[in-house]
Amino acid sequence: MERRELESGSGQLHGGSLRPVGYAGLCLPPDVTLCVLTCRPDSAALDLELLTKREQSRAQAITHAKQQALFVLGRRAARTLLAERLGVPPREVPLRVAADGAVVVEGSDLRLSISHSGNHAVAVAGFRPIGVDIEQIRPRRDGLIQRILHEDEWPAFEANPIDHVRKVILYWTLKEAALKAMRTGLTRPPSALRLDIDYLACEGVIYSRREPILRARFAEYQGYWIGVAFVPRTQTGD
Repeated sequence: MERRELESGSGQLHGGSLRPVGYAGLCLPPDVTLCVLTCRPDSAALDLELLTKREQSRAQAITHAKQQALFVLGRRAARTLLAERLGVPPREVPLRVAADGAVVVEGSDLRLSISHSGNHAVAVAGFRPIGVDIEQIRPRRDGLIQRILHEDEWPAFEANPIDHVRKVILYWTLKEAALKAMRTGLTRPPSALRLDIDYLACEGVIYSRREPILRARFAEYQGYWIGVAFVPRTQTGD
């Protein structure tokens, strides 16, 4: 079983069973769309229908059942989202894995990012460098926050009154989304980036060497943080 939700920054939603823009509190730029797929924890069968033969072979080579299911769900989210935008059947969306491991859309200026956690997979696409991450809000191993925070972030982090675990996972989510947008992944330490977060507006600015390089939007979704990082095109952050 799978539940599908699609959000468009422009408010133009097509097909399927869709919720209104802002279902998770995310306010995205007009060219950015996001798809969330959820599978039931007790669902045993893999639905490979939307995947290409190569993706099916890759999925079947994954021996860990949960990782296999999340891989399939992530590809389904990406293909569902891009089929809407490109006007083609999901299996005909031209996805390719680049040398750095990023999944790219061949023959299109659209950028794609995929993430999964628990029983959810998220895909986001837009005409700009973009990254997405989803993380379950739960305690993690000791020392994680020391790996995440920039030295200038500690005062703001400690002053914020929200729950410590929620703060840690939010910083982790936004920084991983930013590193995906930069296409460096964790080859670059999260602590090299600095966040300026507006918790009420659910948005932030991401700095590298004191220069603002990315904007971020985030929302809580069914006990998870979803964060999207992207290169802004306007002074308002879109």
